[in-house]
Parts: sequence; C-alpha cells; structure tokens
Amino acid sequence: MLIESYTHTQEDQDPNVEGSATEGFSKNNNLVMQELSGFLAGKLVDHVGAFAQVTYSEVGKETSLDNTGFRFATDNLFGEGSIFGVSLNNNPTIQDPFNTLPAWRFPYTSSEFGPGPDVGVMLDDGVAGHVFGTTAYALFANGLYAEFGGYHALSEGFLKKVNVGARERR
Repeated sequence: MLIESYTHTQEDQDPNVEGSATEGFSKNNNLVMQELSGFLAGKLVDHVGAFAQVTYSEVGKETSLDNTGFRFATDNLFGEGSIFGVSLNNNPTIQDPFNTLPAWRFPYTSSEFGPGPDVGVMLDDGVAGHVFGTTAYALFANGLYAEFGGYHALSEGFLKKVNVGARERR
C-alpha cells in the first residue's frame, strides 16, 4: 500500500509546532510518500490466522511494525449465522469483523504536514501499536454483536525495538 500526499496550507507551517512542518521538509507545499506498507496475512491452521503490517514513513524516515494480530474464529458455534472469535492484537478495533471501527474506517489517513485536531477519541489511533491485548467476540443470529477484552501498554524498550515512537503519557 502506498500513500502519497501533497499538502498546501494557506499559511506556512511553523516547524516548532507539533503537527506542522517536519525537519527536512518545506514549510509548505510538500509532496511526500507518507507511508509504504507491506502486508502478510493468512491461515496458519484451521480456524487460526495471522495478519501483520510493516510500514515505512518517509516523514519519520523509519520502518515500524504496524497493525498486527492473531485470530481464532469459527462460525455457527451458537447457531446459524453466528461467529465466535478470539483475537490477540496491537490495535484495539483491528479485530472488528465488519471493518467499521476506527482501525479500518474512513478517513484512513491524514496529512503529516497540516495541523490536526488537538484532541480526539483514544480509539481513533490513540493507542494503536503501543498496546497488546486480547478480546473475545461473538455475533449472534446475524444481528447482536458482543465483545469483551483488555489491553496492556507495551514497554518503551519493546516499542523502540520495533520502531514505534513513544506516546505522550497523560
């Protein structure tokens, strides 16, 4: 997956403000390869699969481990039209079987150079890649969906090894 972007803002960006022009780039009118991602996914054994995404950022000039998960899933366990699954992953909502939660919904990305919102919902990429957790989920009769899980912050040392920058602690 390649995400190329061109960013023009009405006023030049101040390189000393977080979220604005980045060292090594112009204060405005930046054409950049934001992300280049490779994916590996597939069945490991019956009902068990894995998904891994590795991403290179031209802005950060680094390669990092991105969305990653292992999953057990089976259907019709609780009757026709049901799904049951257990997921081990590093991004809450990546396991969503409908691809409607933050990990997969539009907009998929935004400019690295333009100013963005100062606040947001934590699930909107606030902890992606910085946690590891497990969830169990079930869909009953093609209508009722339930999920339960928990996540734990990954250590600064591990995050550094996989080139995932530390998040500010609040």
